[in-house]
Amino acid sequence: MWRPSMAYDHSDLPAPDREALEDFMNVVIQAAQTQLKSHGLSRTRLQWEHPHHRYVWYGPMVVVIVGDPASGDTASLRYKDARNQSDVDPQIVMREVQREFGFQNPFLIAFPRTAVNATGKIRRDAVEAVAQRLTRDIIMLHELSSKLGITEAVTYLTNARRRFEEGTAEAMGDVKTNCRNAIESLIRTITGTTNFAKGKQALVKQGIFNQHEAAFVDALASLLEAFFNVTSRPGSHPPLPSREDASFVLQVTEATVQYVAQRALAAKR
Repeated sequence: MWRPSMAYDHSDLPAPDREALEDFMNVVIQAAQTQLKSHGLSRTRLQWEHPHHRYVWYGPMVVVIVGDPASGDTASLRYKDARNQSDVDPQIVMREVQREFGFQNPFLIAFPRTAVNATGKIRRDAVEAVAQRLTRDIIMLHELSSKLGITEAVTYLTNARRRFEEGTAEAMGDVKTNCRNAIESLIRTITGTTNFAKGKQALVKQGIFNQHEAAFVDALASLLEAFFNVTSRPGSHPPLPSREDASFVLQVTEATVQYVAQRALAAKR
């Protein structure tokens, strides 16, 4: 449930709005549990199922919820009524929560505020969309790991996303490292080598890409080689990547891993 063993440390959000949000999130969590069950996964894989501290930023257009694992059974819950402020990037909200409340391993979800009080099909669609965001990485990790044996690669990718959401300068450096490790692990697991020149031949030989797509595979290998060169800055003490750099690296890596893995899955069927 949305509020197990919660203690209200602070709330300036009116009770009707707070109750509507709690009701919405209860339905979202139930939908997420159903999604996990349909894939044979336990509800305990869901971060929001475990005791955690929670901060809710209730903005004019967007609701941002930041969680952080709690060491005991009781956790804090704080609401901020920010409807009279301008909406901000959810990442900024999370960084401020980290700074002010000491969240160590934060995770977040953000969605339109209109979803909270929506009805009928609009509400059902909103619930499913938010629930899918809560379960996406869990389901992807399960499917790719079990069917392709690429647990390591997907774990690196999950770590990269988690570090990106933390938002610190040091975390941006870890994003790049985890992304590179994810692609190297993926290629190594599927083809037996991290050498892209040899790996692209294996991708065709194993039927992941057909002979007519050999030129595309060449282009993909060249892209990945250039990608690593661009994101690996020279020097004994290279500067940490900016948030924009890390975002680019993460998006390219996620797209590449998912695309190649989907092709590999299709070739196994």
